[in-house]
Amino acid sequence: MLPPVENRWAPGRLSENDVLLIIGYLSNYWMSAPPDYLSLIIWTLSQHAEGLKVKDIAAAVHLNRNAVAKYLGILHQQGQVDVCNRGKAKIYTISRRVPYAVLAEISLDCLLGLDRGQRCVVANALFYSWTGLTPGDLLGKPLSSLPGPVLNDMRLEELAKAGLLSRGEPIRMQYTRRGQCGILEIQSLPVIFGNGSTGSALSIREISRHEWFPRHLINSMPNPVFCKDRNGIYTGCNRAFESFTGLSREQVIGRSVYDIAPRDLADRYACADRELFSRPGTQVYVSQVKAADGSLREVVFHKATITDLDGDVAGIVGVIFNAAHCREGHDDRQTSGMPP
Repeated sequence: MLPPVENRWAPGRLSENDVLLIIGYLSNYWMSAPPDYLSLIIWTLSQHAEGLKVKDIAAAVHLNRNAVAKYLGILHQQGQVDVCNRGKAKIYTISRRVPYAVLAEISLDCLLGLDRGQRCVVANALFYSWTGLTPGDLLGKPLSSLPGPVLNDMRLEELAKAGLLSRGEPIRMQYTRRGQCGILEIQSLPVIFGNGSTGSALSIREISRHEWFPRHLINSMPNPVFCKDRNGIYTGCNRAFESFTGLSREQVIGRSVYDIAPRDLADRYACADRELFSRPGTQVYVSQVKAADGSLREVVFHKATITDLDGDVAGIVGVIFNAAHCREGHDDRQTSGMPP
């Protein structure tokens, strides 16, 4: 608090020294106001995608561990922070949970919300329409008790468990409905419900065989493959890309090269992307990539622009090759007389 003002500091009687003294008191008061530690902790975690221990967070925000643990408890309860065990240590990361209400508003898929015990707590209208179930058939019931060959498939339970922590790898299954065979793609993701509780949501949609095959083909490729939109933001990658870079899809999709690569390499990638967008077609060049083990690997990028239905450039698809293997192949072709 500010000290009481003496009578001599009445209006019209303040000297220059008095004014400076008051400003000094106010500065000390404002500077001593407690910082927003919740926001500071969130910002600190956002800079460390791999997560941090309590002691590391405490050192970064200059606060004792007990206070940091209290703030982390609040953030975890709000669904803003996730915690997992690595050995004996608890590791805190920024939560990737999606508010279920937002998901239900924008999703075109059938959605089923499950609590942490895998009991059904909410579903959207598309889910009820597709399954023919009513809220009375569904709400409060364990996932394993739901009728039908799809909903009581044991793989869904494992998928839902994985979805408590991160977006699960989608599974696909064949099904028969009204005499017609089809393919379902089912994915789980972590959500937070309106009451503040957390759980997972199963997103279910029908896909055609024509749509399924290209996805399956890309994921089956041994070389890293990635896609970016017109703004250079990653929109997809395959399993080989995840293995090569050590980054999960969640750490890649929605990010730019500056989020996932060292600055000097990111500058090179961004420059090459701009050149390709300015001259649509294909592009081949040699560069480096930071691999999962932290080493820099020399690679060859083969990239091409992709277009939308109107023929406008919509993004880039790229494949990464080992530069050494490419040189060996080139030497072999020259020896055999084959065209490069």
